Amino acid sequence: PHTFAVNFTELIVAAHYPAQESEGFWAYDWPSRRARFRHGTSEISPFCSHNDRPPYQGCNLYFQPEAGESMVVRYDNGTCCTLCGGKEGCTILRPDWLKIAEKTGEIQYFGSEEIEGRKCQGWGRPGAVTKTDSWWIEEGFLRRKPCRS
Repeated sequence: PHTFAVNFTELIVAAHYPAQESEGFWAYDWPSRRARFRHGTSEISPFCSHNDRPPYQGCNLYFQPEAGESMVVRYDNGTCCTLCGGKEGCTILRPDWLKIAEKTGEIQYFGSEEIEGRKCQGWGRPGAVTKTDSWWIEEGFLRRKPCRS
C-alpha cells in the first residue's frame, strides 16, 4: 500500500547475542515521501543502538523530503542525529521495492512458513541497513493479509 500505519513486534537476531523482541510502529506515506518508524529498546537494534550505551533506549526514524533524503534518528533521551543519507540507501522504502529487486535479480524467496496459525510465503532482498528487507504474505488468492515484514 502507498499509505499505512501499523504496530509490530520485530525479532532482532545478531551473531553472539541472544535473539531479542522489540515493539515498534510504522507510519508510511509514499505520496508525500514521509515516514516515521518507531523501534523499541534493544541492545542490538541496527537502528537505535549505534549511538547508545546501556541503558539502551528506543528511537524514532524520520524520513522527510526537507531532510535532504536523509534518515534522521531521534533517541528517547532527546538526542538526534542523521544516521545516513540517500547515497547510502537510507531513504523511504519504495512501494515497488520487490518488483525492482526482481528486475535486478536481487529478489530472494524464503519459502512457506506458518505464522500465527496462517500459512504464509516470504520474499525479500538485501537491505541498506538491515541484512534483509522482507515481506511475508498469507497464501491464497482473496483478501491476502500481511503476515510479517
